[in-house]
Amino acid sequence: MTEFTTSGYVEFVPNKAYSGSPKPSISAFEEEPYTSDTAEFDALKSGSLTIGYIIPTDIAQKASLEKTEGYSYAEWNDFGIVYFPYNFTSPTAGPIFKQLYFRQAFQSLVNQPEYIKDFGAGLGSPNNGPVPTYPTKNPDERSLEAGSQVYPYDPSKAVTLLKDNGWTVNPAGTTVCAKPGTGTGDCGAGITANQPLTFSLLYASGSTSLTNEIEAMQSTMKQVAGIVLNLSSQPFSDVIDTAFDGCTFATPCTKWDLADWGGGWVFSPDFFPTGEELFETGASANAGDYINSTNNANILATNVASTQSSEITSLFKYENYLAKQLPVVWMPNAPYELVMYKSNLQGLIPQGVYDEIYPQMYSFKS
Repeated sequence: MTEFTTSGYVEFVPNKAYSGSPKPSISAFEEEPYTSDTAEFDALKSGSLTIGYIIPTDIAQKASLEKTEGYSYAEWNDFGIVYFPYNFTSPTAGPIFKQLYFRQAFQSLVNQPEYIKDFGAGLGSPNNGPVPTYPTKNPDERSLEAGSQVYPYDPSKAVTLLKDNGWTVNPAGTTVCAKPGTGTGDCGAGITANQPLTFSLLYASGSTSLTNEIEAMQSTMKQVAGIVLNLSSQPFSDVIDTAFDGCTFATPCTKWDLADWGGGWVFSPDFFPTGEELFETGASANAGDYINSTNNANILATNVASTQSSEITSLFKYENYLAKQLPVVWMPNAPYELVMYKSNLQGLIPQGVYDEIYPQMYSFKS
């Protein structure tokens, strides 16, 4: 690395002391920062970028970029899952999030197929759980994720779940707890009388697709079930810093209830997706501090399995349980990036399924 700025610009050059293979053929590799999708798209239209990314709403213009600026197009898919976490440590929202019926209701108001259609140019698939299934479905039907959605979009189910568990549902208003307590039909432990279903949702700025998804979700939650999402946006790095601020029940985080950085997790270098770094109690990437002893045991079983068949059996048990438990809000799987690259650039394709890049492979044909 020969240059780095706090705005995000980076320049790399070949290491002359490297004795291995392949030998790089380009003199430098630069990463250019952009504050918005629009700014990057403008750079592509000018033909000034060798590699750039477009958003789904601009995909209709890729043919023009190919014709006028000499670009080719490729979808960059990765081995990962897309979600955003609940803050279970929040003194006010946490007791609500701990109720499985609430998480079921919330997920049932996330219209993944519609988000894919309206905001993703039809690219992607609904996400069900903690093991990647996109772009290729798991062929073994023992996995719930290989079939239809575990919690498909179902507004009536969401409303019924809330009403059956002590909430007075006020569509287009604010739903409140009418029956505090821990008995059947009550709101649940730690939830007070007249406590509203009002939450803060922090999301990453700069992405048109993510903003559209979040605003559509906000509208549906409010209009259908009286769940109020107060939105705020910050740069990706700030959202990550906030969500992974060491939340525990001993030291709860109070700055956020829900946080969406516009992605989730890519399984590298943890290639076997057993989830111990994501959903195990106390894990470093367990934003919001989800705790479930059965899940912990299932994760342990995936790690101690001694044969390939028992590994797969343990993995299915783990993912099927967690798909139903909803430790996070599952969001649509989609291509990591929609890539436009100069047609004379060689070595870019195929692209790394762990979001890695290989500039040492790049070259230009004359």
